[in-house]
Amino acid sequence: MTPNVFLSVGTTFLPEQERFVEAIEQYLRDNSLAPGAMNRTDYWATGHPLKNVTDLMKQCSGTVVIAFERKYIHDGTEKRGSPDERSIASEKVPTVWNHIEPVQAYMLGHPVLMIAERDLHPEGILEDKYEWQVQRVSVDPTVLNDRQFRGVFLDWKKQVDKRYEAEQGRDDESVSKLDPSSVTIGQLIQSLTAGQLWGIVAAICTAASAIAATAYTLGGLFAGGP
Repeated sequence: MTPNVFLSVGTTFLPEQERFVEAIEQYLRDNSLAPGAMNRTDYWATGHPLKNVTDLMKQCSGTVVIAFERKYIHDGTEKRGSPDERSIASEKVPTVWNHIEPVQAYMLGHPVLMIAERDLHPEGILEDKYEWQVQRVSVDPTVLNDRQFRGVFLDWKKQVDKRYEAEQGRDDESVSKLDPSSVTIGQLIQSLTAGQLWGIVAAICTAASAIAATAYTLGGLFAGGP
């Protein structure tokens, strides 16, 4: 099976952003990974975004963050009126979800691959002081051919594959430890492979046919009298 990976990406509003995201999605698929992203591949009926993100992440073995400009501050001020006041000019910042979702992924133990537009302000989760190396790139699909990017990606993928294999092992172990006296029908069905399930269905159908034929024969005998 193919490991699922969560894609933390804001809504694109420029054609080059959409092309870049699509290229990364295809790059993941080409490397035997299945990307899932809120409002791109997965949609939820409830209005609880944090819970929905967590639910989707729990189905994944790693996270990819694609951070690009959401807001542009032409002329502003930070900590206005304080001794630490700082002028802001021509500063790009991403969607706040590019900070929230990586933290959620980290708390779940996901290997995290950080891809950020080159000129984004290096603040919060985009700073180079966490357990990942931020890949600062141009919003251009050709960066996927870069040797350094490929090296960082393969190291991240190795961690994702390792986590996925461990998760599969835990799932198998949990099935083997089920108490037969407490197993529900739903747990039993989930533990079966498709072949096993179809085999059981076929056996039930065969048994049902045999019972029906026997009942028909007995009915004819009794109808004929002693």
